[in-house]
Amino acid sequence: MTSRIKELCVARRLITFVAFLSLALPCHAGQNVVVVLDDSGSMKDRMRSAQGRVRKITAAKQALLTVLEQLPADANVGVALLNGKVNNSPWLIPLGPVDMNATKKVMDSVRANGGTPLGRFLKTGSDALLAARERENYGSYRLLVVTDGEAGDNNLIERYLPEIKSRGITVDVIGVAMNADHSLATKVHSYRRADNPESLTTAIREVFAETSSATDAGESDFELLEGLPMECASAALTALSTIENAPIGDLPFEGSGNDQSFLNKNMPSGGKNNSRSQNRNSGNGGQSGNGGGGGFSFGFGKLIMVFFIFVVISSLMSGLKKNRR
Repeated sequence: MTSRIKELCVARRLITFVAFLSLALPCHAGQNVVVVLDDSGSMKDRMRSAQGRVRKITAAKQALLTVLEQLPADANVGVALLNGKVNNSPWLIPLGPVDMNATKKVMDSVRANGGTPLGRFLKTGSDALLAARERENYGSYRLLVVTDGEAGDNNLIERYLPEIKSRGITVDVIGVAMNADHSLATKVHSYRRADNPESLTTAIREVFAETSSATDAGESDFELLEGLPMECASAALTALSTIENAPIGDLPFEGSGNDQSFLNKNMPSGGKNNSRSQNRNSGNGGQSGNGGGGGFSFGFGKLIMVFFIFVVISSLMSGLKKNRR
């Protein structure tokens, strides 16, 4: 009887400790997507549609509105413009819950004019996602680029993209009515071609659907701690995990392609790279990819701590069940 009382006391202390973490740290697992929308001068060009020829920028705006209206209420979305400004900011829609009434109003004001500084806005979008991940601790983080042309600052693409991918941010690109695949097609996680408004809407919808699926799949990571309530297990993993959310370019980094590493050996890479190759048709579009991004990474010692807590609590719960029988 005495041993069982001790077991109960230890179990209560461990569960109280993890429950305290769950109160101290919020646990979110929603979608977080930043769309970098190309509003350069070439987006005034027209593309074929079922109703005739329509401007690319018009098709892109309508496709975004169509998909945003179908998103779940807990999805966080931001839209950044390469050239346009809203209240002196490049953010057409700041990253957060979508207000469709406000979004429709500002979307109507977007006009195509200017250059294509994709590299600069890969950093802008990624920094917003990293700041959100710093606050929310867990979830899926995706950067979607909708463009019809090559970057005017390719040096920044080469500088920032490897680090963005190493931080666990998934990067998708949609090429809008381009004569050939974008140069980013083989460098990002997925690439889709969209040669008409219908396939553009489908491509954007597919990216958001993959984000939702990734969030659901990520939650299965917590099944390892199935002996605990989900809220407690989630908080424990969050508290014991290590992730780097500093702005892109602020940390020492070297590497390119699939060979990337932070110069500081104690710094976690921030994500997995699950190499894969895809080629699917979507209307008149297509998709190809060269790798997927993960979410968070553990220091070895902290992983041992998680495993130890799991083993101890599982053993205690198992003993209690046997004693009850």
